[in-house]
Amino acid sequence: MHILIRTFYVSTCVLFFLSAQGQFAKQVSLAAAYTNFSSPGLSRNNPRKAYLFELEYQLSKHSIMSMNFQHGNSYYYNTSGVDNIIIDPFDNSFTNTNLYYSAAAFMYKYSFLPEKSSFRLSIGGGAAFTIVREDYLVKEEPFVFPLKYTSSFNTLSFPLRAEAAFKLTSFFHIGIVGGAYIDPDFKPAVMGYHFGPTVRYVIK
Repeated sequence: MHILIRTFYVSTCVLFFLSAQGQFAKQVSLAAAYTNFSSPGLSRNNPRKAYLFELEYQLSKHSIMSMNFQHGNSYYYNTSGVDNIIIDPFDNSFTNTNLYYSAAAFMYKYSFLPEKSSFRLSIGGGAAFTIVREDYLVKEEPFVFPLKYTSSFNTLSFPLRAEAAFKLTSFFHIGIVGGAYIDPDFKPAVMGYHFGPTVRYVIK
């Protein structure tokens, strides 16, 4: 997790510096979103929540560059062959694994509406350095209580995202955002569906 935060922080500092020097940004904004997080292709998928933070640069009328970080989780029933894995007693959907997905992404977005419009509509895609972690409980002898195990791996995923928003003022927007991650190293390959409200503050 720390390497993702450092990657996002360093990239953000570089982009802020270039923007301050007048290199490319016409408009700089910060956004945050609170969404659901789901992977329907997994057995007994039980969605949970995710947090999304974004730094965005409007390069031109239609071109947007974005650095963002997202962390989310969902529960599912693991059938990968882990011995003695048990159902989570605290989850009423009869799942046995808590999946965490953390991604620091660099994205290009296309804006469909002019800057003077009262609405904002964009779609985009990019690449993300991603950490996938799974927590599960295993019953082992001679222990009375189950033991918690964690497995994780790093991968390169490819986020897709769409956003629609209303500009309350020239510097404050509210809207909805949704998307998913394409991850060739994970089954199913498309996972991490997210959808929820977002707020955006335009710095300049």
